[in-house]
Order: sequence, then C-alpha cells, then structure tokens
Amino acid sequence: MLGNRGNWRALKWGLAVLAGLLVRTGQLSAQQMMPLAQPAPSGGPYLPPTGMPVESVPIPTRFQAVPPTASNAPRPLRPTDLNTPIAVSNPGTSQPGSAPRPGTLPNGMLGNSPHSNLGSTPGSNPRPTTASGMPNSANPNLVIPKTPAPGNPIRQASGVSPLPQFPTAVPETPRGSNLGISPGLSIETVAPESIGVGQSLKYEIVVRNSSNVSVDAIRVEEQLPTGSKYLGGEPLAEINGDKLQWQLASLEPGAQRRIQVEVQANVEGDFKTRTTITSSAQTGMRTKVTRPKLDVVLTAAKNATVGDTVPFQLTLTNSGSGAATQIHLRAKLSDGLMHPQGQLIEADMAQLAVGETKTVSLKTQAMKAGTQVCELTVSADGAGEVSQRAEVMIVEPLLQVRQTLAPKALVGQDLRSMLEVSNPGTAATDTVKVAVILPEGIAFAAASDNGRFDESTRQIVWELESLAAGASRSLNYQTRASMAGKWTVTAVAQSGSKLENRQDNSIQIEGIPALSFEVVDLEGVVSVNKEAVYEVRVLNQGTCACTGIRLEAQLSDGMTVSQVNGPVAYKIVGNKVVFEPFAKLGTKADTVYRIRVRSSKPGEGRLRATLSCQEIKEPLVKDESTQFYQE
Repeated sequence: MLGNRGNWRALKWGLAVLAGLLVRTGQLSAQQMMPLAQPAPSGGPYLPPTGMPVESVPIPTRFQAVPPTASNAPRPLRPTDLNTPIAVSNPGTSQPGSAPRPGTLPNGMLGNSPHSNLGSTPGSNPRPTTASGMPNSANPNLVIPKTPAPGNPIRQASGVSPLPQFPTAVPETPRGSNLGISPGLSIETVAPESIGVGQSLKYEIVVRNSSNVSVDAIRVEEQLPTGSKYLGGEPLAEINGDKLQWQLASLEPGAQRRIQVEVQANVEGDFKTRTTITSSAQTGMRTKVTRPKLDVVLTAAKNATVGDTVPFQLTLTNSGSGAATQIHLRAKLSDGLMHPQGQLIEADMAQLAVGETKTVSLKTQAMKAGTQVCELTVSADGAGEVSQRAEVMIVEPLLQVRQTLAPKALVGQDLRSMLEVSNPGTAATDTVKVAVILPEGIAFAAASDNGRFDESTRQIVWELESLAAGASRSLNYQTRASMAGKWTVTAVAQSGSKLENRQDNSIQIEGIPALSFEVVDLEGVVSVNKEAVYEVRVLNQGTCACTGIRLEAQLSDGMTVSQVNGPVAYKIVGNKVVFEPFAKLGTKADTVYRIRVRSSKPGEGRLRATLSCQEIKEPLVKDESTQFYQE
C-alpha cells in the first residue's frame, strides 16, 4: 500500500504536519524533524529517523512541513495566522495569473500542492477553504478569517481559534469544513480572490445549523474595512457606521441561510472584513402524561337462600392511558351478609396495566332474608375513586306448625285434633316431615293423609312434599283420652337440616269420680261380750283418682271398740272411730278398714260408716247391724 506514490505523498505530508505540531509543543526537536522533510527513496517505504522508535512515527495529518530554521523558530499562536486578506490591486498593475503579493500563500501550499492528491488543479471549481473547532469561550463573537487560494473564491468559517500555524508548517483546510459558532452552528464566507479598485465586490455569508435542535435569535455582524461602501445585498443589512448587521429568523436543524453582500472596495490593498455571529439555541422536551382510568363492574346472583354462599364478582379494567398503581379495594356489606373479615373488607392490588382486566371474587354468606347490598369502592394513584353497588335478594323458606287441641277432656272421651303446616317464607322448602308426639294419657286412634303411628316413639308421622313460599297444608288425627291428668301434646315440622318448628299443647283430662264402699259384718250373730268384726272396703270405680278419703265409724249404745286395723291412723272419740284422710285412691283401686267391737247387752247392735273424698261433694253413708244374744 505504501508503495503507491500518491499514498506515500499523502502520508509524508501528514507526517510533516504532525511533526510541526510536535516541534511547536516541544515534543520533537528541529534536528529530529529534519529527516521528515527529506524525500524517501523512490518507491521505497518511509523509515523513521535513526534513534526514533517505530511506534513513535507521527500520524499523517493535512499539513505540509519544511525544515525549521533559526528565522522561523516556533512562536506563540497569533489570531492573524490565517487572516490572509483579499488582494485589492490597481487594474493596471495586477494581471490575472501574476505571482501573489508578499504575504499571500505561495502556490502549492494550500489547495494546489503537487504533493497532495486531495487538492484542486488550476482551472478547477472553487473549493471552500475553512477550518473548524470548538467555540472560543473567552470571546463568543469570533473573528472570521479570510484565507485566499490563488485562482479560487475564498470560503472562510469561524467560531473557534484557527488551527496553529508555524512558519515551517502551513495547514490545508479540509474541503467543506467550517467553524462552529455554537454546537451545530457554523458560518462560512465565500468571496473572489481579487478585484480591482472601485469595482463591486460580491460575496456570500453562509450560516448553517447542523445540530438536532433549533437555533434562535441569530445575529450576524460584518465589520467592513475603511474606505469601503455597502451597495446592497439579499437580505439588506442594517448599516451602523462601518458595520453591517442582519437579524435572522430561527434555523431549524439541518437548515442554512445565505446572506449576499455587495460592497465597493475603494482602497488598494488588503480588503479584510471581520464577521461575528451570536445566537441562542433552544430545545424542548416531550413527556407523555398518562392517566389510568378504572372501569369497575360488580355483579352477583339475583337470588340466594339464607345460609348459602353468595359470591360477588368484581371485574376491574384499566381503560386509561397509563398503568394503575397502588390499587385499593374496599367492600362494605349490609347486615344480612357476612364475611370472615366482618362487614368491611379491604384489600390491595399492586398494578393494572393499560388495557388489562382482572377479576376478583368476594365470597360472602347470606345471614338474613331481604335485599342485601355490597358497596364497592376502588381507588388508584392518579385515577381517583370509582364506586359500584350490587344487590342480591336473600330468600328464606320458613315452617310453621299450628295444632288445634281441646284444652280439657274426660277420661274415655274421643278427641279430634287438627294440624296446619305453612311456609310463610320467601322460598320453597324441601320435603317436610310432620310429627305429633302423644303422651301416655292419650291413645292414638287414626290419622289422615297416610299418617302412621309409631308405638315405640308414640309419634304420629306424615311425610309431605315441598311447600312453596306462602303455601300451607292441613292434617287431622284422632285420639282418646285414656288417663286423667294434665298432658302435653307436641307437634313438630322439619325440612332439611335447618328448618324446624314445633308447638306444644296442654290438655287436662279429667276422670269421673265413682267412689263406693261396703260395710260387712263378718260374724253375723255374736253372743254378748264376744267380738264382732266389721269390714269396710272402699273402692274407686270412677275414671279419676279419689283423694282425701275420710272414713268415720259410729257405734250404737252398748258397743265398744276393741281393735282397729286400716291404711291410716285413727282415733276413738266416744263411741266413734275417726280415721285420718287417705291421700289418694287410684282408679279401680280399693282399700280395707277393720273394726272389732263388743256389746254389753243383747239385741241388735249397729255400725254406721260415713265415707267422703274431695271429688265427691256429698258423703256416702252405710249401716251394718249385728245381733248380739245372751247365753
């Protein structure tokens, strides 16, 4: 690759420029730089000077270098290093193609170098001669130097300090480059190489915005040399003494503005201008502001039964433009609904993306019939609160049993009783079982609607179908009062495992008091002073017990009591035997009293027995006589 002569020239030119920079900064001596200016052997590769490491070979740049001498030793950089003015000559002394005046760049040093394959040749199109770099923070209004190229229009750019120039190294400005006034903003001046005195000089100032932001408030100011006159241009400039000023509208990214200037140069010599530009850049930002929007749908079944699980279905959708975060759910239940957390349930949801839908189920238990409500409130950051309400009708089947039973009856009396089973609730029942429990004092006789009697449990049982809400059913049964007393008859209605209703009815069964007794002389005829035996047998022949039975035995004159036997204690008052009350004598029961007497005189002796009880208002009286004889 280095064998190519054109490439070798470009490399040599670049190395020479870099060497000049190194000499300027003190990193390379003039003696070390000398070999860099010597031509390499024809067709041969470039070799570094003796003693210089291969890795220290200068990188090619767009400079041409010549050996330094004592007269052109390195010096500090001056702003005018590249400010070579336009040559303004007398038409009689300046001819096209003549040698440039002292102070201009010699032919071949900028743009027409025979050692550069990047330059132009005589007669080619004008080539911009510019430089570029960072803005000069010390002087924001920078001077735009003019650098002529013989035979070509001048294109200058400004915005940074010119590239360093040494007497031994002259830079060639790259094609199409320009100096940045601000990040992305550059200015370029295009002018002819020379004109005659008094002629019109037309040139252009080009302002470009190569950034990605708009640049506003652009102000271009051109300082004209003394003796010149502004003739016009497009756009017209504002004239302020020897200054031309233009206010440009904003430049959008990638846009450019061309200012055409026409002046008259009336003084022979260098026509130099000083161009400054100021501007302000603006940018902006765009952030999408989003807002979540929560759509809430709360649904539940229309009806449910007490004791059932009642689920509420929550469907939450984010139809907004941003994600919903910090979502908080709060559900409030009416008193007929119950949840393990109570009547107020709260929960959090992390996030709901745009367009996302989530479904949540809230399970409650129906506790009370009627219209029950779940009120739901959903909130999220930036979305406010959304409320929904759902109602459910809680229905409940009920059972009532009513028994009609006579409150009193006599023993042996037939009884007719009626049952009514009803459903006063708001829902149908399951199958219904009805039972009547009979006490010992009431005997079963018959039952309607296929009722059956279970002797072991003393129950009359009916199996019924479901009862609709508000429906009722009547049942009948017959019994017999078999035993006196106060008894309880229980009726029970059941449906499923939760519905039960019962009713207790009391009935007083009374018996018919039928107390009887007999007095018998067991001996018949007894001699005087011998014992006669009287037996009193008391019998309850009625249908109820007899209580407080009292017995008294009155003896006739001449008779005395010798011995008494009975179920209770007694006492003798005169010729009368009085027994303590016998507490209770049940139905068909009896008791016996025996009284032994003696008579002191012959003849008929008589015993009168009086019997009474609490159930019999009038006492019973019986007489029994004994014949006593004298031996």
